[in-house]
Amino acid sequence: NDIHSVDLKTSLEKLNTVYFNIKLNSGIYYTKEGNISLKGIKGVSQNKTFIEFNTNESDKHLFHIGKVGGTVAERTYESNTLESVALVLSSSKRTISNTLLIVGASHKSIIRDVKFVMNAPYTSITASELSQMALNEKLIDMANVAIAFDGSSELTILENIFTLSDIGIKFSTNTDFVNIRNYTSWNGNNGFATVYFKDTTSSNILFDGNQSWSQGLYGVYAADETGYNSFVNVKFENLRIEQLNESIKKNEKVLATSFRFGDYTHIPNLIFSNVMLGGTGNGFRFGKVKDGRISIRDTEVFYDKNIMRNLAFGIEFLPEATLKVEFSSTQLPQDLPKKKKNGKVV
Repeated sequence: NDIHSVDLKTSLEKLNTVYFNIKLNSGIYYTKEGNISLKGIKGVSQNKTFIEFNTNESDKHLFHIGKVGGTVAERTYESNTLESVALVLSSSKRTISNTLLIVGASHKSIIRDVKFVMNAPYTSITASELSQMALNEKLIDMANVAIAFDGSSELTILENIFTLSDIGIKFSTNTDFVNIRNYTSWNGNNGFATVYFKDTTSSNILFDGNQSWSQGLYGVYAADETGYNSFVNVKFENLRIEQLNESIKKNEKVLATSFRFGDYTHIPNLIFSNVMLGGTGNGFRFGKVKDGRISIRDTEVFYDKNIMRNLAFGIEFLPEATLKVEFSSTQLPQDLPKKKKNGKVV
């Protein structure tokens, strides 16, 4: 519990030669080195056991599971676990592009009852930086990230997760079967997004249980397609997005958007169910899409007469598109346009 004592990385590396699952009592455990290969760690609770990554460097990470950027052939099959702790990034000067947990090439990892804290002044995006990111997608990678999927992982479970960070969850490379249950996100005044799909080919991703996302410029931000199939069997369920950034505007209307998607050839099955979107941002924005299926069920985009917005739902069907967009028991505010170009919405 002393920042000047033996680094946590050194302690864990020695313990892991004998023990796989390490239990930590209440207190603060420090590391200045980071880059720790996670086997199994369980604390007392996310409000009792703290692991603090103290660094003034950028582009570093605290923990990784499996090989970062690894392939299917390089997966670890150890069923790694992280439970009942808080991971904290601290710094005495501005740091960027850091990550608290990277899920690399791994199988059946479980992250449960964990809080990710990266919202101090030196570890958070400034208003000026956020404005630049909104204009230049290449700058998004300077954001600090709580959880990044970077490696061919499969069958990962995240449960009772709380992130306070520029970006909550980032999909950097293809991953398959992720269940994210009971997820709370606070992005802060200048946060970028709760979820960022830098890679759009990840499949079988389920957000369910209780999903409460607040602040930031976007709820979900997805880049243009990185492969033919995008968002295969991806579902957002029981979700509320609110209090999005009202400061950044384009043509006097807020840029903030709950779901911002890019251009795609094929979206096989993307589902939104029981979703409530606050009145401080736009609703659903899709770029150019050729074919696939998008389903929006039991959803409401709320109205706020004091916030100038651009759209409740927008999409452009590419020529000869076979895309199907289904609305069921969904209410979109009458003050906002439903923008579609070509095709049909049923």
